[in-house]
Amino acid sequence: MSMQVRIYVINRKKDVERRKRMDAEAKKQNIELEYVEAISGEDLTPEDTARYDAAKLHRYFNYDMIPNEIACVLSHRKALGTFLASDDDYAIILEDDTRFLPHFKEGIRYLTEEMSAWDIVKLGIRDNGKSFPLLLRRRNSIIRPVYAKNIGCGTEGFLYTRHGAAELYKDLSSFYLPADGAIVDAIIRHRLVTIATHPSLIEIVKNIASVIDSPTCSRKVKPRNTCRWSLLYWRHRFYSIKNTIRKIILYIKTLCVISSHPRHEQ
Repeated sequence: MSMQVRIYVINRKKDVERRKRMDAEAKKQNIELEYVEAISGEDLTPEDTARYDAAKLHRYFNYDMIPNEIACVLSHRKALGTFLASDDDYAIILEDDTRFLPHFKEGIRYLTEEMSAWDIVKLGIRDNGKSFPLLLRRRNSIIRPVYAKNIGCGTEGFLYTRHGAAELYKDLSSFYLPADGAIVDAIIRHRLVTIATHPSLIEIVKNIASVIDSPTCSRKVKPRNTCRWSLLYWRHRFYSIKNTIRKIILYIKTLCVISSHPRHEQ
């Protein structure tokens, strides 16, 4: 790859076996990894928890994030900051339960050398084909750029430009949603041009237990009032409608920006 692309893996210091597995995966494709020590839920500081806007989450969804969910958002922000402190052109930020698919390196080369104008690329999509094609003429690549309908589902891996990373890093200084929700919320609010690829370039290793699914304390959930006359019901409806409109606007922007760029022409 002629452009500088560094691969960061978020990994807790105590998760030695996960790190060994990622090293073995990287060795298969002669890939170099740089590890970012993840923040653990049990190690959160008052400064960390102050970034989490619990009141806003209660207002729209009526539940609390567990410490590991808060730590996950902060770990992604830490990885973004590590990238921004470097001189690299692009960064891939992965969680340590992923696997590189055989066409990973070809896909990254295509995205960084034959495409531009995007801010973020989701490297693994779990949408069962529910994605929108981007009208591009491709240069002999098996990778097809798409706009994933559920772009915020999962945080296993993203490819960032410096601009996309900087906007997201700034936005995550305060958050009220878990990592996947927080990232997609920032993407649609700032209208960051975000695409995915078909086929995916990475996938989750299914037999590895999620760190978040092993909470340091139980989640506090209050029964949601589904009555149409309740304030909570209409707050949630307003949130859903607003996000749907934002996603449509972002899709139109993404389609226009990506499709009109001259580097995509044969």
